[in-house]
Amino acid sequence: FLAMSSLWDTEDVSVWESALGKYEEVLATLAESKKVSDLVELDQWLHNEYSTQLLKKRVPVKKALTVEHVAQVMKWKLMRGTFRPLMGKVKSNPQQVCDEAWSAATEKWDCGVEATLALTLLSGIGPATASALAAPLREDIGFMCDEAIRACGLPLKYDLKTFRAVQAALNDRAKRLGKGWTANAVSKAVWAAAKARSETGEPPAKKPKL
Repeated sequence: FLAMSSLWDTEDVSVWESALGKYEEVLATLAESKKVSDLVELDQWLHNEYSTQLLKKRVPVKKALTVEHVAQVMKWKLMRGTFRPLMGKVKSNPQQVCDEAWSAATEKWDCGVEATLALTLLSGIGPATASALAAPLREDIGFMCDEAIRACGLPLKYDLKTFRAVQAALNDRAKRLGKGWTANAVSKAVWAAAKARSETGEPPAKKPKL
């Protein structure tokens, strides 16, 4: 399977489609290896039901985002990636703060980056998790997972500068790949390529030069 660094270096759409097509298979393998049986179901919820609960005809529904939504997305993020002790902070958010963050995001909905960053009003939510919350809802936001950051040739940081750079790179690649590609589809393809390599026991791809 193509290494993440090799994937980012190619403009061949068929290669990218192949990587994205492996996403569910790689996810299932990861779930089995990490013994997190509900990861696959949670991923399906995130990329299907979640958006229908928060949007109506692609327009944000008032007060639709709940603390439970945020906790479930955080659970998915931690299962799919690296565990960090953030769930306590996330669950401590009052629903009122959730409403305020969602309201701030909807007010800036015309700009994907700014709408996403509004979600960092929530305790325990930085730019990376905010991108996980926003990516299933928008075509111009991709989940800022570690693999996406590395693929873009950036240092592994979770600050605003990195967030903006990653989103710009993911959107640029989606545009170049053409019809049907979104920033999050690019992120998923990159993640699948990286994880497929690590799950098969191959040495990790070298980090791009900075």
